[in-house]
Order: sequence, then structure tokens, then C-alpha cells
Amino acid sequence: MAASNLTAIADGLWAMEDEVKLPGGAKLPLRATVAALGEGGLAIYSPVAMTDDLALAVAKLGRVQYVIAPSGLHHMYVKQTLARFAGAKLLTCAAAVKKCKDLPVHGLLNDGLPAALGDVFSALTIEGAPQVQETVMVHKPTGSLLVTDLLFNVTQPQGFMSKLVLSCTGTNGRLAQS
Repeated sequence: MAASNLTAIADGLWAMEDEVKLPGGAKLPLRATVAALGEGGLAIYSPVAMTDDLALAVAKLGRVQYVIAPSGLHHMYVKQTLARFAGAKLLTCAAAVKKCKDLPVHGLLNDGLPAALGDVFSALTIEGAPQVQETVMVHKPTGSLLVTDLLFNVTQPQGFMSKLVLSCTGTNGRLAQS
């Protein structure tokens, strides 16, 4: 499934939907969030596959200044996204750096946010799962909470394997923490 076009979810906040195929045939939805930073700047939180059409739609919104890989599990499309948006800086966590040593990291999320992001986001790194090390963010203008794997909200999983995987994590068909 190719990532869809941008969908406005609030003033200055857009979503991009995709899915990831897991071993055994399970499919889980992915969502990236694009946030306006002011003065035409943008941040992409947890990027998805970036098609030509999607990259063009994002570019029409403004200049991508930051790509945020918020956990050790959400880095799959980072290099592709950085290649699409020259000059964008990567912020991630130590778990992602350990897993992918060739990521062009500008800064670590648990060291704090750059000023351009601090005006728009509050961030908290969730400790206790060192392989994941997820940083959740609150979009200050809207109060929206951005998470990747801390919470699942897959209310209509596709296929038996997807339902099985989500059932094993206690998140099948409902908003829940795995």
C-alpha cells in the first residue's frame, strides 16, 4: 500500500497513512505527522514511505526542517525522507542510532528539542524499553499527542494474522498500551 496524500487533522497538523507488512502476513497501519513550525518550516514525525506525490504535497506546505524518528522501531523511511527534503535535520533516539549506525543524526531527542521545535512541541522519552526508547510529543497548539508504539489504536485490523499479533499485545480492536 502506498502512503496516501496528506490529510489535515488540525490547524498546522497533517497526517500521512501507510502500512507495514510483518513476517507471517500481518499488516499494521502506520501514520506520520507533519507539523508546521512557523515561518514556512515543517517537521515530519515518524515518516512513512515517501512517494513522489506525497513529497510534492508536503513540499507545497513548506520547507521540511526536521525529520523525527521517535523510536528504535520507526526509522525505516528516514533515509528516504531525508533524501526527498535536502537540508532537513534528523532527530532520533540512541536506540535507533545503535540499530542503524549510518543514520545522519543531527541530535538525540532525549537531549532536548531544538528551539524551532520547542515552541511547537513538548517531548518526553519513555524509558524502560531500551530497544524502543520512544519519545512521545505533544503538539502544543492543538494538544495532540503523537506516539508510535506506546499506544495502539487499530480498531479494524486486516486479516487473521494482524488480529493475532494485536491480540498478543493486548491491543486488538481498541485503543490500548501494548
